[in-house]
Amino acid sequence: MYGPHLDGDGLHARRQHESLLHKLARTRSDIVFLSQCKRLNAVPYGLRIRNPFKSENKRLNLIAEKICCKASQQLRNHAIKNAYSKQSALSYKLRTSEEEIHRHVRDTCTRDNALTALDLSYKRELHNSFKRKLRELDKLISKDTLLNELQFSGHPSLTEKFPKNLTRTSQSKRTSNVMNLSDHTLSKHEEDVLQHSLTFCPSRKLDPVGVCHVLPEFIRRVSLKEYFKDEEQQTARTPTYRPPQKSNWTPSGGRNSFIDKFAMTA
Repeated sequence: MYGPHLDGDGLHARRQHESLLHKLARTRSDIVFLSQCKRLNAVPYGLRIRNPFKSENKRLNLIAEKICCKASQQLRNHAIKNAYSKQSALSYKLRTSEEEIHRHVRDTCTRDNALTALDLSYKRELHNSFKRKLRELDKLISKDTLLNELQFSGHPSLTEKFPKNLTRTSQSKRTSNVMNLSDHTLSKHEEDVLQHSLTFCPSRKLDPVGVCHVLPEFIRRVSLKEYFKDEEQQTARTPTYRPPQKSNWTPSGGRNSFIDKFAMTA
C-alpha cells in the first residue's frame, strides 16, 4: 500500500488496520448485495437449498420446492443479520487498531499520512467489492424473466441499494434507440432527452447583438404561429361540442357577420 514508511510495531499496526478495513469493505458490500436481493425477492446461488426430494408425484415436488424456497429466503435473511453483527464487531476492532497506530506512531504528520493512505485503500477495496457484487447481481437478474425485462428497460429499482456512481456505468450499457447521424457529439443530458423520444436540436452559439435584432421578429412569428393554429390539431385537442361564443360588446352599427365568420375560421 502507499503511504509513509513505517517499521516495527507501527508497520504491524498499520497492516492489521488495513486488513480490518478490507474486511469491513467486503462486509458492507455483502450487506448491500443481500439487502438488494431481499428487495428483489431473489436468493444468491450460495444460499439456495436444493430440493433433495424427487418423486413422480408433482404435488409432492411442488410442496418440497416451496419449503426449500422459504428456507433459502430465511437463510438469506439470517446472512443479513450476521453481516450486520460482523460489521459492528469490525468497527470495534478498528477503533482499537487506530489507537494502536496512535500509540506507536508519535509523529503527527506521519500518522495523518498513514491514516489517509489507509482510508484510500479502504475506499478502493469497497469500490472493487461493489463491482463484484454488481456482477453477481447481473447474473441473478439474467436468470429471472421479469427482472431481466426490468434490467433491459433500465429500471432504477434493480440497483437502488448500490452507490449511484456505480449504477450509472451499468445502466449506460443498456441498448440505446438513439442514432446520431450528425457531426455533433451528444452529451449525457442530450442523449437522455432523445432516449425518452423528445426532440432536441443543439443550438448554435448565440450572438448578443444578433439576438437583440432578431428577437422581436422571432416573438412575432411565435405569436402568429400560436394564433393561427392548424384546424386539425385544434379540433383534436378541443371537445366536439363547444357552446357559441357570446360577445359582451356589440358595435352601435351592429355586428358584421362576414368579419365574425373570418375571425372564427382564422
